[in-house]
Amino acid sequence: MEEGVGGVPTRRFGFIYPKAGIKKELMGLYFYLHVVRRVCDPNKDNFFITEAPHNNGVHSSYMDLLFDHTVQIDPALSRKPDWYRHAFVCTGEPFSQDNFFEPDNVTRDLEHILAKIMHRNPQLPVHYWLRIGNKAGITEAVPTGSVDIFYEKEPCLVTSDWNGVYIWGPKGKVGDLTGVSSFDCRLRKKIGGVTRAQANPQLDGGMDGTIYVEKATFFDFMRPYLFDLFRQCDWASQRRLQVFPMLT
Repeated sequence: MEEGVGGVPTRRFGFIYPKAGIKKELMGLYFYLHVVRRVCDPNKDNFFITEAPHNNGVHSSYMDLLFDHTVQIDPALSRKPDWYRHAFVCTGEPFSQDNFFEPDNVTRDLEHILAKIMHRNPQLPVHYWLRIGNKAGITEAVPTGSVDIFYEKEPCLVTSDWNGVYIWGPKGKVGDLTGVSSFDCRLRKKIGGVTRAQANPQLDGGMDGTIYVEKATFFDFMRPYLFDLFRQCDWASQRRLQVFPMLT
């Protein structure tokens, strides 16, 4: 699978579409705030607090939206703080004291960013989500960023991101669904990650359904990620510990 960067078309399962997001992405990197001791634990030979709360990390593309100037975010919400610029990257290089930060300082920066987001939320980009359902309005509980469908009898892929909602086929974009609230189509059914049509070309492998398009404001999209970072900082601050930002 070929990955695209900064809007360069990406090929996935035979369909060409731009990589999701409104900026360049660092593929596969996630940002974490680990709670650490101020002094290495001699019994464990490391600084990390295993009982500290953990989260799934924040993709670097989402973090960069807080600091980068883009066409849709002008001016940038904030300058890159030291704790993000000096986040430890797992490249085999040793860490230093510059990689450790006081949680209250990180919290102060996050509060500033959150205030900017709430003030500018109506002008900030929205994120589009897809939810599979039927014509009666019954939908799946969890939204998604892509759905396999048949479009004009061809196998296609519907994707959603910060830019909009589009239909992609083997030769590129074939439709724009950004302005619609729902789209009736024939869904391609999957069995173990493979469509039924791929498993047996004689089968259509589809079922009638409806794709519902939902929008999340910038604040609503970023809120769970920011609140997870706040939680890490609060836990560390209450115990007079530090945080260790990491990109991995």
